[in-house]
Amino acid sequence: MKRDMELVRLLLLQTEAGVDLPEVNARDVKEVLHHIAILKDASLVEGEVHSNSDGQIIVGQIFRLTWQGHEFLDVMRNDSVWKKAKAHVLKSGASWTFEILKDFLKHEAMRQLGISPTP
Repeated sequence: MKRDMELVRLLLLQTEAGVDLPEVNARDVKEVLHHIAILKDASLVEGEVHSNSDGQIIVGQIFRLTWQGHEFLDVMRNDSVWKKAKAHVLKSGASWTFEILKDFLKHEAMRQLGISPTP
């Protein structure tokens, strides 16, 4: 299954708010469970993931955001910064890593605050 950073963002926003978001509820359950697992793998959230004997995730629950999860959400929360990241980093066919995305988001957030990033 492909990683969907829009769903990652929605799950982080949902966890922070403590309420279900309709955009997450509209997604396929298997896709949401997979993304809960990878958020946990990335240490952005604390939670539980359980798989069946075939290795398919059957239960996934997020308990809370980690410090790292809060930090990542803070730079991707701003809609204009997020739209730029989707247009420049996450665009179809582009090759990127999570670290590249984080760096872009940080740089763009700093730019919007009028802070020059250090070289």
